[in-house]
Amino acid sequence: MLVIPAIDILDGKCVRLYKGEYENQTIYNESPLEQAQKFEQLGVKRLHIVDLNGAKEGTPVNIKIISEICLKTKMLIEAGGGIRTIETADAYLQSGVSKIILGSLLAKKPEIIPDFIRLFGKEKLIAGIDFKNNLFATDGWLETTGKDPLDFAVELQKQGFGEFIFTDISKDGTLEGPNTLFYQKALSKLKTGVIASGGIGSDQHLEDLSRLSDLTGVVVGKAYYENKITLKNWLS
Repeated sequence: MLVIPAIDILDGKCVRLYKGEYENQTIYNESPLEQAQKFEQLGVKRLHIVDLNGAKEGTPVNIKIISEICLKTKMLIEAGGGIRTIETADAYLQSGVSKIILGSLLAKKPEIIPDFIRLFGKEKLIAGIDFKNNLFATDGWLETTGKDPLDFAVELQKQGFGEFIFTDISKDGTLEGPNTLFYQKALSKLKTGVIASGGIGSDQHLEDLSRLSDLTGVVVGKAYYENKITLKNWLS
């Protein structure tokens, strides 16, 4: 199981939200680049970055910062937030990002999904499926659709997606533990490419998820920033 640290960028700073609430934020580093370099020094190989302004506004806002991180580190960078067009996706990939995370676009413009797969290849794409009350959420978690997250993921897998980051918004930033039952169900339906996110608050939580043998990885944020996990132990 790959442990993937997260940097969420809001107004140019590294922050964490509580349950996706923009007004309930904690700043952990004024410099996302400095934070990324700290992760690289720890031995992190893959980094998860979200442009929170972009996710909310529907167009990238912090792409220059993300590009600088790509330029000044050697980690594999996956990034999302505001990717709603092919041009934006291309700009992210041209900036040095290895994989782009598509979220709102999947629900709002499903007709252009085949174009993304054809132009960029499925290995460059991650489906970011954020959910609240078992409904797929969009627009920086501010809106929900009528789509069941797992049924939707199965549809996307049939279209060619190979990786899925599932974030339980009700757990995110709480440190109370992940929605393990959901990830078990996700693995039973998708078999592969499942990445967990939301609620990690201890090394024991990571240990519990690591027992899901087919789980690809887990994204960690607040648990690291609040010193609740020993990240280095999970990077070997």
